[in-house]
Amino acid sequence: MNSFITCGIDIGTTTLSAVVLDITNGKQIEAFTREHRAALISDKSFERIQDADRILSLAIQLLDSILDKYPEISSIGFTGQMHGILYTDKEGRACSPLYTWQDGRGNEMMGAVSYAEYITSVSGRAAASGYGLVTHYYNSVNSLVPDTAVSICSIMDYLVMSLSGRNKPICHPSVAASFGLYDIDKKDFDRSAVLKLGIDIGILPGIMTEDKPMGKYRGIDICPALGDNQASVFGSVADEDASVLVNYGTGSQVSVITDGVEADPPLEVRPYIGEKNLICGCALCGGYAYEVLEGFFASYARALGNNGNQYAVMDSLAECAYYNKNKGKLKVAPLFKGTRENPEIRGSVSGLSVDNFDAGNLILATVEGMADELYDMYSASDVSDRTILVASGNGVRKNKVLQSLLRDRFGMKLSLLENKEEAAMGAAMYSALCMGYGLSEIKKCILYSDIE
Repeated sequence: MNSFITCGIDIGTTTLSAVVLDITNGKQIEAFTREHRAALISDKSFERIQDADRILSLAIQLLDSILDKYPEISSIGFTGQMHGILYTDKEGRACSPLYTWQDGRGNEMMGAVSYAEYITSVSGRAAASGYGLVTHYYNSVNSLVPDTAVSICSIMDYLVMSLSGRNKPICHPSVAASFGLYDIDKKDFDRSAVLKLGIDIGILPGIMTEDKPMGKYRGIDICPALGDNQASVFGSVADEDASVLVNYGTGSQVSVITDGVEADPPLEVRPYIGEKNLICGCALCGGYAYEVLEGFFASYARALGNNGNQYAVMDSLAECAYYNKNKGKLKVAPLFKGTRENPEIRGSVSGLSVDNFDAGNLILATVEGMADELYDMYSASDVSDRTILVASGNGVRKNKVLQSLLRDRFGMKLSLLENKEEAAMGAAMYSALCMGYGLSEIKKCILYSDIE
C-alpha cells in the first residue's frame, strides 16, 4: 500500500514553517522553519504591518523546494496568523500591506472611547484591536482603504488564492471569525452588525464551510487555510473529547473542543472543524513573560561583565524554589502587555517579605502566574470533564518548572507534544481530512511524551 504524503504550511508572525507528513504510517518526515523578515517600518506608533507580497513569494519558494524534494506529496494544507488582514484588488493581488494581529489602531481614541469599544457598543459583539474588521473600520473612517481594494483576507488565504488562481478570497470559518463581527450559529459574518457600522458588505471574503480541496497547484490538491489556533489544536490533540490544550509561544492559549456556542469573556468561542467549536482563552504574554524576566536578569548580568543569556540559570533557580515548596508564597501577575479586553492593565508583584524576596522565588512566581492565567480561564468555562492536559509550544517544551506547575494546577495527567511545528502539522492533517481520510487514522500522527 502506498503512503499518503501531505504538506502543511504555516505563516507565522515572524517565520514560515512547514512539515511533510506520512499519514499512512503516522510519521512526520521533515519539518522546516524560515524567518520571513517581512515587518515594515511605520511612522505610526500603533501600526504593525508586514510586506504581504514578500511573504507570498517566500512561502511559494519554500513550498516549491519541498515539492521538488517530495514529489509524492498528494495534498497541501495551510494555516497562519489570525485576525490580521490585507486588501486585494479585482485581480486578486495585494494592494496594501498586511495589518497584523498586533496592530494597535483599534485602541486609538474615537472621542471618549476607542475604536474597538465603539464597534462593540454599536454592533453588540466583542471587538478588540487587531481584529480584521476593527482594522478595516479604522481605515474606512480615516480614508486609509486603498482605492483599488475590493476585498479583505488573511495572509494564508492570500497564499491559497494565489496558488489556486482565484481572484476572490474564500476563508474557512476559523479564519473569518477571527476578523470579528461573526455569527458562529450562522457560520457567517453578522451582516446586520457590519451594516450598522457602515461597512460595505462587498468587502467581506467568501466563507468555505465544506472540508474539501479548493483547487490545485502543480497538480496537487490545495485545501482551505485554518486559523493557527485551530490548526494547532487539530495537530496537537489526539483525544478531542478528553483533552485540554495549553500552548505557550509569544502569547499563550488554553483551548477545549466543544459542541457549545457560548462562553463568557475573556473566553471566546471559535469555529473549529466540522460542527465542533473551540472554547479559547488567550493571554498576550505567555512565553514572552519569561523572556521579559530574562531581560531583567540579563541587564544585571551585563553590568557584571556577563553577556550570555540567563535562561539556564533562571531554570535552575526556579527548579530549586519549586522543590523547596515555595510555591504560592510570592505572587506575580505577568500582564506586561495587559489583556486583549483591557490593554491598559498592567502586572503586579505581591506578597513580598524578607523571607521570600530572592531571585528563585521571583522566577517561580512568574512561571506560576503564567500557569494560573490559563487555568483561571479554563476554570471559567463550563467544561469540567477533561482528564488529559496537552502542552505544546517552545515556551513550555523548554521549561520543566512550567510543565510541573501546569500539571499541579490543572490536576491532570500532562502530555507534552513531541511533534514539531504543530500548526503546520495540523494544516497537513486537515488536508488529509479534506481528501477523505478518517479522523482516527489522521490522529495517529500525533505523538506525546508523558510528564510524571
